[in-house]
Amino acid sequence: MAEFKLTKEQEEKRGDLVARLQEASDEVDQAVSDFNETLIDAREGVDSAVAAYNVILKDVRRFTEDMATQAEEAIEEKSDKWKESDRGHAASEWLYEWANIDLEDAEIDFPEELSWDNPGHADELEGIAEDPLEGLEAA
Repeated sequence: MAEFKLTKEQEEKRGDLVARLQEASDEVDQAVSDFNETLIDAREGVDSAVAAYNVILKDVRRFTEDMATQAEEAIEEKSDKWKESDRGHAASEWLYEWANIDLEDAEIDFPEELSWDNPGHADELEGIAEDPLEGLEAA
């Protein structure tokens, strides 16, 4: 019944494989941790850059609002005939562009942090009995 029991060489091989799996799992865990730290550091720079961009965007909003207000006031001063003319329609379209430009704050969608859920292969390999027949009566 020796074929159902690990040999000394097989026990050593399994032990080596378990150790290698555990070491590789630790390396994956460290690599994931390093990646997440890098992601956090990089995100800080991106957040700062986006915040600076959005500060400028506030100035752009004020400018476009001023342009729309000036255009609206200038159009209101014109006669109905002028407003119905090609020039009036062009001016109204121009006003519409200034008044309706999309200037919402910029945002960045960041990837989520990585996680490593150790699949436990080393524990499963290590948990297989060396001799499944140990302690059983021979049939």
